[in-house]
Amino acid sequence: MNKHAILGAGALLAVLLNPYIAVAAPLPIGEVKALNVNFEPQAGIAAEKEFVVRAAPGAGFVKLHFDYFNLPAGAVLEVRDASGKEVYRYAAGKLGPHTVDAKLGENGKTSFAAMSVNGEVARVRLLLNGAKWNWNEHGVRVRKMTEGFSHERIAAAMRGKQLRPDGTLSICGADERKDAACWENSNPAEFERSRPVARLVMSGGLCTAWRLGNGNFMMTNNHCIASQGDTQASEVWFNYQYTGCNGTQMAPVTKVAAADMLKTDETLDYTLFTLRDPAAVSAFGSLGLEVRDLVRDEQIFIPQHGGGDPKQISIVSDVNTGGLCRIDAPLQNGNGTNTDAGYRCDTIGGASGSPVLSSISRKAIALHHLGGCPSGNNSGALISKIWPQIASFFNNEIPSGSGGTPTPVITPLTVNQAKTNLAGATGNEAFYSLDLATAPSTLKFTTASGSGDVDLYVRYGNLPSTTQADCKAQTVGNAETCTIPAPQAGRYYVMLRGNDAYAGVSLQATATSTVKSYENNTRVDIPDNNATGVSSAISVPLTSAAGNLSVDVDIVHPYIGDLVVSLVAPDGSVYVLHNRTGGSADNIVKSFNVSAPRVGQNGSWKLRVVDAARVDVGYIKSWRINFPN
Repeated sequence: MNKHAILGAGALLAVLLNPYIAVAAPLPIGEVKALNVNFEPQAGIAAEKEFVVRAAPGAGFVKLHFDYFNLPAGAVLEVRDASGKEVYRYAAGKLGPHTVDAKLGENGKTSFAAMSVNGEVARVRLLLNGAKWNWNEHGVRVRKMTEGFSHERIAAAMRGKQLRPDGTLSICGADERKDAACWENSNPAEFERSRPVARLVMSGGLCTAWRLGNGNFMMTNNHCIASQGDTQASEVWFNYQYTGCNGTQMAPVTKVAAADMLKTDETLDYTLFTLRDPAAVSAFGSLGLEVRDLVRDEQIFIPQHGGGDPKQISIVSDVNTGGLCRIDAPLQNGNGTNTDAGYRCDTIGGASGSPVLSSISRKAIALHHLGGCPSGNNSGALISKIWPQIASFFNNEIPSGSGGTPTPVITPLTVNQAKTNLAGATGNEAFYSLDLATAPSTLKFTTASGSGDVDLYVRYGNLPSTTQADCKAQTVGNAETCTIPAPQAGRYYVMLRGNDAYAGVSLQATATSTVKSYENNTRVDIPDNNATGVSSAISVPLTSAAGNLSVDVDIVHPYIGDLVVSLVAPDGSVYVLHNRTGGSADNIVKSFNVSAPRVGQNGSWKLRVVDAARVDVGYIKSWRINFPN
């Protein structure tokens, strides 16, 4: 059977669009096993009785499925873990926290599942409390239990489910995910914003979910929860994390049952759902959304339950600029065309459904759902695409979440155009941004004129502060200068801070760019209807990364709809410039932009042209490749 035959349409499309992504599927977390236990008092004795159910040694949790539940009024059944820290109570007409799995025949009244208890033991205590037991009517039967896998078995299952040929787990270099507690002191804001993120335990599977907005809303992936039945069968675990960095002591976990699915979409791979008891988890806060276009190289972080592990956060990345997680592709294909953003921030199976958070606003800008590292990018569905489908549930008001950092007003700058008459009080902080499509040769930020004393701070990819900045200019007065060494394409942020009150100040970003171009003017004839095609090469002696380059082509051909034109980098990477469009139009005389940030400039670059149809013939007249310097 074709390995894609068992995949859903969205997952299959994602593989076809990008063969390097890990297929979207929940991480296996446990399995349902047969059990045959009756919980009832000893004949003739109306008293308390405790039963013990044991799973396999090392099991992560035990979840009991009641095939029949009918207690007399006043009686209570308790399900608790071995330590007694987790306790769930069920009584006639007053079921405590529970889930309902219709696939197992549960109806939510006389058959349902208790909440899971951690460890390999579930202790069940029947308290009659003076109630009269009718042997012909009352009874509690358990015919199944879900046994949570051990950590070792989850890891094996995670490795086994990958479709990537190299067997990797969406780690982009070294695995730099760390326990949430590892960031509590160094990155307190990121640590705090991980609190609304929870472990999602479905029927046999695991993902990540998070509280959205201040109402009763949760967000995860469609490939985790796709129906009302999936929702009612799921548990959500908040605060499932270690108390210390690289710790072994677990924090107290709050488990709640999922309630209703509100909205879902396979292409954007999201599901919005509710909880049975939202008040129980309100103390963990909630996340807000940013509905906007993303910017290449803006800094991000991802709280997650990858691998079924206690909560971890990805903040740093050894394959990104400055060693921090960033947006590498503001637009890329996911389950659909240009539905996603790409990043090289570490995730593994189980992280599906995690929020991708802006390091500036600490709000969600994407919903993680696909792996692709190390060969490609990991991928999150864009919140800007999801929001129009769920806005009505929030009265069309974008949720800001509770806690976190308010997004400051950020004023855009234009190269070589000054902002004038700027003013601020002592201690006031004003923010600006500059977007650069290509890396300039030089970049400088300056302030001048006016009265008072303003200080200048500049940082690439994230808001500067008095303690975190790539450049600080803090001389007396308003004549401040920040010259940026080796400037990059992307976004620079600027902060003006009043050391004293200031007024009449100007702020300007000055950049200069030079381009190094290499050209091949030798005619190369294109063979007709030939799948191999022909190549024209240019040797480039430069040694830095290619970045955002451009290619100028002059191809003579009377029917350009026959042609496929590609740029082939020295490392073999292929960038398709023209793919059989234009029909009967003559000739391709055009400039193409190419983003190749991880390809070295040095070596032989080739323009490859394939004529994929008969009759018309032509040739490469000339072509040129241009690198910003």
